Amino acid sequence: MISVNIIGVILLLISISIRSICAYRQGDAVGILLKTHTTSKGSSTLEAYRHHLPRFGVSTKTRFDISTLLNDDDIRLAEDNKPSRQNNRRISEISEHLRLSIAFDEGFHNIPWLDVYNPNKYNNEKMLQSLIITIVYSGSDGNIHAVHRETKYQTPITNKKSFTVEYIWVEEADVDVQSGLLVMFGIVFIVSIMIIVSSCTTTEYGLNGKSNKRYVEMHTSLGGGDFAKSL
Repeated sequence: MISVNIIGVILLLISISIRSICAYRQGDAVGILLKTHTTSKGSSTLEAYRHHLPRFGVSTKTRFDISTLLNDDDIRLAEDNKPSRQNNRRISEISEHLRLSIAFDEGFHNIPWLDVYNPNKYNNEKMLQSLIITIVYSGSDGNIHAVHRETKYQTPITNKKSFTVEYIWVEEADVDVQSGLLVMFGIVFIVSIMIIVSSCTTTEYGLNGKSNKRYVEMHTSLGGGDFAKSL
C-alpha cells in the first residue's frame, strides 16, 4: 500500500515534468484531430489543415469547409483551399446527419459531439453557422487547462457550404502546480516512513511479549513458582 502511493506520486511528477518539457510557447500551432460521424460511414478521424489550427495564446478565426469533414480523399480540399467541381457537387448532395468532435493537445482535451448538418425536418433541421471555442491556458507553464465550446446554427438550411470557427484564449491565474506536488510528495514520504517505523515497533513488541510469556511458562514448570511461594 505504501509503495503503491509512492509510485503513484512519482508517476504523477514524471507526467508533470514531461508536460512541462512539451509546453507550448506563444503563437505555437496546437495540433487538433477532427472526429466525424455520419449515418452511413460511422466514425472517422481526420487531421486538420494547418490554417485550421489554433495558435497558443493567440485568438484567431478560421473557416471550415464541409468537404474537409468528409472521409473521402478525392474530395479533400487542395493545399490552396480552392474547392474543385467534384467537391461542390458532393457537398450539394449531402443529405445525412453529420456530427463533429475536436480533440486538442494530443487528445488531452476534447469538445463534445455537435451537429454540423442535420437535414431531419422532424428533428430540428439545422446547419452549423459558427463555432466558438474558448481555451483556458496558463502562460507560465505553457499548457492548456480546459476547452469549452459554443455553437450557433442557421435554420432553415441554405446552400452555405462552410462555417466559421473562432478560437478565444483565456489565460488562467498562475498556480504553482509543481511546488504543490513536491509538498504532497514530501508529506506522503514522511507518512510512509512513520508507518514503516510504527510497523517495525509493533512487530518488535509482539516478539518480546511472546518471549517473555515463554520464559514465565518455563520458569513455572521448573518449580520457580513453588520457590516464589516459599519466599
